[in-house]
Amino acid sequence: HAKTWIQIKPNLPEIADEKGIIFVCPDGKDSWYWDSPKNPAYRYETFVSSELVNYIDRNYKTIADRKGRAITGLSMGGHGAMWLGIRHKDVFGAAGSTSGGVDIRPFPKNWSMNKQLGELASNKRIWDEHTVVNQLDKIQNGDLALIIDCGEDDFFLNVNKDFHDRLLGRKIDHDFITRPGEHNGKYWNNSIDYQILFFSKFFAGASDKEHHGIIRPVPPSAYGIRRGAGESGEELFVRKMPIYVMPHNNICYFDYIYCYGAKHILLWKCYLCRQIKEKNYEIYRSTR
Repeated sequence: HAKTWIQIKPNLPEIADEKGIIFVCPDGKDSWYWDSPKNPAYRYETFVSSELVNYIDRNYKTIADRKGRAITGLSMGGHGAMWLGIRHKDVFGAAGSTSGGVDIRPFPKNWSMNKQLGELASNKRIWDEHTVVNQLDKIQNGDLALIIDCGEDDFFLNVNKDFHDRLLGRKIDHDFITRPGEHNGKYWNNSIDYQILFFSKFFAGASDKEHHGIIRPVPPSAYGIRRGAGESGEELFVRKMPIYVMPHNNICYFDYIYCYGAKHILLWKCYLCRQIKEKNYEIYRSTR
């Protein structure tokens, strides 16, 4: 639901600032993110995959392309993220699930799903068509970056293992993680970090493929970085220190600088766009 992530992860706004990621948390109510075949008022697949995406792109500074979008969720939201990601791979480039109900059929009396699909006994075809594990024929390997995780004591563990096996059977690459934990906020507080790391790497990979052009260097001394000694092979961590103005209109930041010899930097890696910049500069250390 809309407030779940911020309740579980109160520092999410700080993470958003650090990673340069916009987190959008819609309220899915008890929709399971379907366009319900039984309830015309519930059109959540259309809402999230089309209406919400278009609204965010119109009103915020986004990368309005699948390479700049990922979708994930926990529990019902994990099912929804996989449902929407797989069915709308033209909209989302990556999808994740943490503790997701990726096969709904073992739980026909739970979570008001019968309000959206009807009773399982008389609507088996509808239930078969609206469970994520039966959507895998819509993707091929490489269509989506996928991450699935679940706690070892979660009641959804077996359906997640089955989902993993089906992906393996189709030779679809994905990250699959199980670790000690239950279906609760303590597990999700930890798993969200791994999901964010996965998507950060996805965004970085997409960015590396897109950024081209001539780099215009700015002298480090202009940013209060003083000269210092360095040893060959030493990594000097200088977080969030502006160095380059890029053709894509972002300021680039140090992620690390790597020394070769005692006087020169071999690599500077951008904190935002993740590109590695090869330059011959004398070594500078941050005054911070």
